[in-house]
Amino acid sequence: MIEKDTEIWQAFRQGDKSAFERLLYRYYRPLFDYGLKFQKDPDILRDNLHDLMLSLWERRAFLNDTDNLKLYLFAALRHQIFRGKQSAKLLIEISGEFDDASVGQAAEEKMIQAESARAQSVQISHVMQKLSRRQQEVLHLKFFEELSNEQIAGLLGISRPAVANLLYSALRAFKLCWKTEFTLVFLMIIMSR
Repeated sequence: MIEKDTEIWQAFRQGDKSAFERLLYRYYRPLFDYGLKFQKDPDILRDNLHDLMLSLWERRAFLNDTDNLKLYLFAALRHQIFRGKQSAKLLIEISGEFDDASVGQAAEEKMIQAESARAQSVQISHVMQKLSRRQQEVLHLKFFEELSNEQIAGLLGISRPAVANLLYSALRAFKLCWKTEFTLVFLMIIMSR
């Protein structure tokens, strides 16, 4: 009897190490082949796959059910590869600027921008935690995994209009939380003076 993806995924999310091994056995090669479309260096791709699997294992308790595990894993790997490329590009830019003393100020500006981006990422993460689990999931799939509304509908087992409504309500809630956070930070800065 062939075990279904949903059964493996459920067991994996509950911390079953053998389910993790079965997941790797079933999807490592397809993920590697798919990843080669975005990352031509096989060594870097192996690192991306390793990082993805480690991240999934560490976050397993917070992962949602999926009806299409292959699509979910492909989207997660794609996101992992592009995030890795952006980080590598930033490191190359910064290290290149450190090599040239005449552009030290530009390197400092890049570091400030990078720190600002990290701070904004932390703030986004903080605001995301205030949303419902379903809202977090739909925003993650849309903006981090870059799935279309049709793919999200297939993944979540809901209609395309339901996805559009869920996205609208999630974005509206996100904006409201964001404004509230910004107002609180602004008031704290003013009061500390």
